[in-house]
Amino acid sequence: MRRILFVFRRGEKENILNINHNYKTEMKSFSSSKPNVAYLIIREELTSPLIKSQCLDVIEEVNRAEKNCVILVWFYRIDFLLKKKDSLYSLKMQMAEKGIPFVPLPFLSASFPVSWWLLPLVLPQWLIGILFVRVYHGIKLFHCRSYHAGLLGAAFKKLFKIKFLFDPRSPFPEENIQSKRWGEGISLNYLFWKKVETYLVRNADRLILVSRTLKNNYQVIPNKKQVLIVPNNYPSIFESQKIIKNEYVDNYKIDLVYIGSLGHWNQITPYFKFLSDLKTIHRTRITLTFCTQRKNHSNIESVAKSFGLKEEVFTKFIQHQEVVEELSKYTAGIYLMDRKDTRLGVKTVEYMRAGLPVIVSKNIEGAAAVIKSSQMGIVHEHSTESLKQISKFLAKVQQNRDVWRVNAVEYAKNNFSPHLAASYLLYAYEHQKHQL
Repeated sequence: MRRILFVFRRGEKENILNINHNYKTEMKSFSSSKPNVAYLIIREELTSPLIKSQCLDVIEEVNRAEKNCVILVWFYRIDFLLKKKDSLYSLKMQMAEKGIPFVPLPFLSASFPVSWWLLPLVLPQWLIGILFVRVYHGIKLFHCRSYHAGLLGAAFKKLFKIKFLFDPRSPFPEENIQSKRWGEGISLNYLFWKKVETYLVRNADRLILVSRTLKNNYQVIPNKKQVLIVPNNYPSIFESQKIIKNEYVDNYKIDLVYIGSLGHWNQITPYFKFLSDLKTIHRTRITLTFCTQRKNHSNIESVAKSFGLKEEVFTKFIQHQEVVEELSKYTAGIYLMDRKDTRLGVKTVEYMRAGLPVIVSKNIEGAAAVIKSSQMGIVHEHSTESLKQISKFLAKVQQNRDVWRVNAVEYAKNNFSPHLAASYLLYAYEHQKHQL
């Protein structure tokens, strides 16, 4: 049996299994052999920046510490094989380079089974595929990312007494109502997935959440000690990227930045309303740059024109390997929502890792809680008084940008590194293995 030492960043002396921990733990060490863990991902694109950073980077870190600890099982629609055969080969090569055992499993479906009535068509296919993985690789533990993967974990626990970790990432039923995929009022899909949610939370051997505020969505948790907070991490590639230190700072201009996708979830209107309102209070010029996909640029420019902000709003597309360098050129990162959300948000972490303070809406509860406790930014309370406070805050940041850079980067490294996320997961895997 090999000895492993995982070093956690210095912080508050609390047990990492405590739901109230503040993302820092004292140094821990434990022994481990190879816990055979299958990490289940259903349909999500493995090439997306989100999956690369939140899954692949972390699995790579785990397997670097304990070789072949985690096998990545990816269920993909069969049309992916027909349309992107070369991409599948490329994925296999990438996983091999990362040291991640990889099992891609196709399934036949016209669309992703969001609706309950599609599950009888795809669930048997998934069960057959995962049964093969279970027998061939001797899997003893499933890490189930998403509600759909959780169904597989629950089924195998019932049939074969296999333990599973439920990692919902976000409240799937509520998201589909808020994004208007499902109609408001009584929705059969909503009621079905809420029942699934309750069953998964009550029967999972551990519940993995990205923020402490997210646990409020799961009131049926039978044992709070079974909850482990594994916050979003910044991408591993950020470690090799340099922060730009501006020799000349224009004290008469504030440059805000937004990075990420735009659509039904990350709506654009709150940003324009915020900028328009802030302009009436802040004396110096303020700009806002959207770093997002090119397909969004024309819409951003159109909305900016309608708000009378054509001269203040810019668009940019940046490569993943340039994120830290590009973001570090700005005064602050911004993350706003009109509706309530429990998540922390990857962009919150990415802003700090690039040396930026964060302006975050109070509605994004996970991010707001971190910003308040860390003082690495300011929370927008959606009031005139709040706008005045933000204006003063930005003026202070502009005068002390180098200090903010150092503090934000240090906080991000100490709390949101891929290594730390991997340490939490390996601890969870090890804990469950000793209970087998």
